[in-house]
Amino acid sequence: MVVPQGSIGFAYEKGQPVLLPPGLHQWQSPTMIFDRLYDLNNNVIRMGPLTLVTVDEGYSAVTEDNGRQVILSGLSTTLGMHPCETLIHTFKINDFASNDHQVARPIS
Repeated sequence: MVVPQGSIGFAYEKGQPVLLPPGLHQWQSPTMIFDRLYDLNNNVIRMGPLTLVTVDEGYSAVTEDNGRQVILSGLSTTLGMHPCETLIHTFKINDFASNDHQVARPIS
């Protein structure tokens, strides 16, 4: 199996998710099941029970992890659990926001 640059492969081994980075992959396990390739150009990629979030430079992502707000800064990639897959751990993307700030001059 070849995973091209700009993609990530997704498979299951004995029911557990496995991420396949770009490159050549080979396995002989009868329990390894390849699911599909995903395009890494998307900021939010839902892969079975996993959610891959990539935050571009100059932006922040507002997320929730088990109800706790988490701010992901630019140039970061985070892997979390998809909110509808488990009641024990939830990961939800609320918004992406630009880090550009607007400053108003004080009126004198």
